[in-house]
Amino acid sequence: MYISELKMHGFKSFANKEVMKLGQGITTVVGPNGCGKTNIVDAIRWVLGEQKYSVLRSGKMEDVIFNGADGTKPLGVCEVSMTVHNNAGKLPLEYNDIEIARRVYRSGESEYYLNKTQCRLKDIMDLFVDTGMGADAYSVIELKMIEQILSETGDDRRKMFEEAAGIHKYRSQRKTTLRKFEATRTDLERIRDIIAEVEQRVNSLRLQLKRFKRHATLTETLEIKDLELAFLQVHRYQSIVAPLQARIEEFQHLRESKSSESSKHEKELEQFQTAYKSQGTELNSMQSVMSDMNDKRESLRNKILVWTEQGRGSLLTVDRLERERGANGSKIDSLKQLSLDFDKEMRDLVPSIDAKLESYKMEKNAFDKVEISYQKTVQKLDDAQNDRWELQRKLANDRSLFDRTEALVDDKEIAVGKLLQVIADLQNEEKSHSNSQAELKRNKKEAEKNLSISKSNLKKSDSKLTLLKSDQDSISEEKHAVSAQIQSLTGQREFYSELLESREGFPEGARYVLENPRLFPGVLGTVADMFQVDEEFRDALESGLGDLSHCLIATNKKEAILTLEKARKNQAGDFTVIPLKEATKLKTDLKNIPKNKLVIKRASDLVKTSKELEPLAHYLLGNLLIVTDLQKSLQSKDFEGWGLVDLSGAYSGSDLILKSRQVSEHGNLMGRQKKLDSISTDLQNFLNKEKQLNNKSKTLFDEIQSNHSEVKENLHAVESCAQVLSLLETESIRNEFQQTQAFEAIQSAKQELKETKSLLKQSSQALKLLQP
Repeated sequence: MYISELKMHGFKSFANKEVMKLGQGITTVVGPNGCGKTNIVDAIRWVLGEQKYSVLRSGKMEDVIFNGADGTKPLGVCEVSMTVHNNAGKLPLEYNDIEIARRVYRSGESEYYLNKTQCRLKDIMDLFVDTGMGADAYSVIELKMIEQILSETGDDRRKMFEEAAGIHKYRSQRKTTLRKFEATRTDLERIRDIIAEVEQRVNSLRLQLKRFKRHATLTETLEIKDLELAFLQVHRYQSIVAPLQARIEEFQHLRESKSSESSKHEKELEQFQTAYKSQGTELNSMQSVMSDMNDKRESLRNKILVWTEQGRGSLLTVDRLERERGANGSKIDSLKQLSLDFDKEMRDLVPSIDAKLESYKMEKNAFDKVEISYQKTVQKLDDAQNDRWELQRKLANDRSLFDRTEALVDDKEIAVGKLLQVIADLQNEEKSHSNSQAELKRNKKEAEKNLSISKSNLKKSDSKLTLLKSDQDSISEEKHAVSAQIQSLTGQREFYSELLESREGFPEGARYVLENPRLFPGVLGTVADMFQVDEEFRDALESGLGDLSHCLIATNKKEAILTLEKARKNQAGDFTVIPLKEATKLKTDLKNIPKNKLVIKRASDLVKTSKELEPLAHYLLGNLLIVTDLQKSLQSKDFEGWGLVDLSGAYSGSDLILKSRQVSEHGNLMGRQKKLDSISTDLQNFLNKEKQLNNKSKTLFDEIQSNHSEVKENLHAVESCAQVLSLLETESIRNEFQQTQAFEAIQSAKQELKETKSLLKQSSQALKLLQP
């Protein structure tokens, strides 16, 4: 294995691309100082992956790029590639020639290539490990390095020997493996920390899951109730819409009754339609003219195209004729010779032609005289014929006029008879319509009276139904409110039941003891369970008790110690136990309550508990006063040596400890059972009320259904009466219209009869004049 070729471009003093061919064996580079011999060694070291710019005799890595000279600009990149002949197969590749290259830019970016494929520095370092050709291997030795090696200690020389012996590869792999082990150990520690954090959140997530399920159930129930409420509202709106629809129908009937007024508008509409048709006719004529003009334009365009084609054909014809003229030149010459021959023959025929012409002129004069005589005779015959035809035409016209006049007289006589009959029929029809109109008016008055009675009955039924539905809606709304209250109280009861069962808010050890009463039979409960207090003072007493409200109460000291031992064995957690028997023997000297307006009461006096626990209450809360304003109380000297707490839970102890009450997400610890009992009582009351409302709703529903039937009957009666009245009004309008038409027809017939008689008189007079 040896270096067979070295290419340099832009590296240090090599501005242009330089190629060095190296053979197997020893290659010597000879030259004066400063010509770049050492730069060749630096190039080999640099392409093998050297990262220390001080070894390359540079201040920084970008200094290896050619920096310019006289007449030569600096470069922005340098590149060195080296070809290694792998004839011995020491490199773990299947190629005989392996080319490695390195490129660096002035921006500091570096690129490495292996057989012209981009790779990593690590790939090149792994390729030459244990071959003696690495960047820090012993294969590249400068003069000063020999002195450095000789002056090094044993440990420094050891690296060179390990490289030569092939141990350096395994030492590098060992370091890499140890680094990976260290990173893995760090990752495992982080995973353990994450697991611990996740386990801490699991319990709270379980509680949140329960609350989420309860919330989902409540949300679904709320949606159902909202749908029920919407159904009730829709039903109520439908009841409101029904009378409005009835009124709409009444207005529609009124609109139909006034249809006679629209007849005038219809006549005007017919006039407008006639004008529209005439204008449409004019528009069609204009469109036809425009269409003709368009056709002419298209024909002109077609003619232009034809003429264009004809022009092109003419040009082709001219070309053809030009060619034919050339061809006819020769024919003309031959024809000229023939012309000479014909001229000679014509000179021979001239005397005979002149004699024939003289004879023709004489015959022509005789013929012209005969022709003039013939034309005069024909003209006379035409005039006589025209006179005869004119007389025949006049005779035919007089005959036709006489026949038409006679026929017209007959037609008019017949028409007069028919008109007299039509007038008599129309007068009879008008009289019949007048009688019918009077009958219709009587029937209409009776129908209006029946309709008024039916509407009054319907109005009474509607009023009653409206009142019933109003009562039903109020009951429904009340039911909805009661149902919402029941759902709310049910949720509160479940919440407080869950709090009582899970003992939320108590220390882990106290919860364990309370959840296992069989294991700890001597435990009676907690201070918060034994001490009952009004809700007004609950925050104040809980703040005053503090963590003492979490304390467990055992029957006696022996049971308390036994409870502690069992809990310690089961690793239950932290809790505090108060022995009841010993606590009842406590005697507390209660101080007199200061006479101050800010004082509400002594805390122990507000506690409601058994007589056995009263001494414990005085011991724990005897020196605690409940005040209206904590800040003003702290400024007063009357309360020195007293613990103070206001109704909001702000606390100041006799030991100068100050606390601010913050409401827990689990609610109050004291009075949970009492609160649960109160909620259960209220829930039962609301359930009873809901049952009563359901009974009332059922009764009202039956009454509404009965009233619905009555309303439907009355509505049907109103509709029937309205329909009868509408039919009578329609018939009356139709009858009145027919009567008007009959009157107009009579007037029109009389006018026509008058005109016909006048025309008949004129025709009779004309007929007498036309008789032959």
